[in-house]
Formats: sequence, structure tokens, C-alpha cells
Amino acid sequence: MLPFDLARGAQVYARALCDALDSPEVHHRVLTLYQPEADVLRPEYHLDVPKRPFRRFGLDPRVFWRLSRALAELKPDLIVTHGGEPLKYAEPVRGDIPLLHLRIGISAAPPGARTKLLKGLMQRADVVAGVSNECIEEAVADYGVLPERTLLLA
Repeated sequence: MLPFDLARGAQVYARALCDALDSPEVHHRVLTLYQPEADVLRPEYHLDVPKRPFRRFGLDPRVFWRLSRALAELKPDLIVTHGGEPLKYAEPVRGDIPLLHLRIGISAAPPGARTKLLKGLMQRADVVAGVSNECIEEAVADYGVLPERTLLLA
């Protein structure tokens, strides 16, 4: 699950990960939250939520509604969130679907409400995976994720 269809780090990594893990028995799908500007990553699903006006306030109720409907329709075995934006929408609506939160970098968010929100959401994820030791160390030290619920992707 990605916020946008852009040719940037996390987004490109997510598409490559899906493609690498696909097999005839298991299919991985990319879902984006907001209206695409381009179809760069070939996401299978777009929620097509307009970026304005609510996104600038930090939460867009339209994403919750559309994501809830999409998850009920798709019935995924696992949700993988790439970044904090998809995590804040997926965690509250996932029900009993396991959630893996993938961290590709260190947080640039200053201490405050956003950091507290991410801390609570990351602690509720079933697994927090990171692409570096620093990602995992930050998840444990700054966000309170239990070490046994972390995974280093090497």
C-alpha cells in the first residue's frame, strides 16, 4: 500500500518487491491511496482520493471509507504499508488482516502529534520491517516497537 503512484524510492521499491515475490500461486498487488498523476508503477488498485482539500489537515476521511471497502472486496492475506501515510489509514480499518509496516528510511518528523500517532500505529503493527539496522533501531528506541516484532530485510 502506497500513498502515491510516483517513481520515487519507497514506491519503486514496493513495485519491485511485488514483482520479485509474485509466483503463479501467490499474487501481490499494489494499492495507492490518492489520485495518480501518472501510471508509473502499474498499481493494480487506485482509491482515487483527490489530494485536496483534506490531506493538508493530516487525515482524509474519504481514504478510510474507500480503503475499508477495498479491503472488504480484495480480502488480502496481508497488508504491507510503505511509509507512515498508508499506515495511519490501514491500521484502524484492517480488522484481523495482518499488517507489516515497511520502513525504508529514518523519520524526519519532529517530535509532536505526528510522531505520537506513528508511535501508536507502529506498536500495533504485527511486524515492522526495515531495510537497515538504523530503521529497526529507530523503530525500537523511538517508536517503542518490541524487538521481537521487527525484521531486518537484508
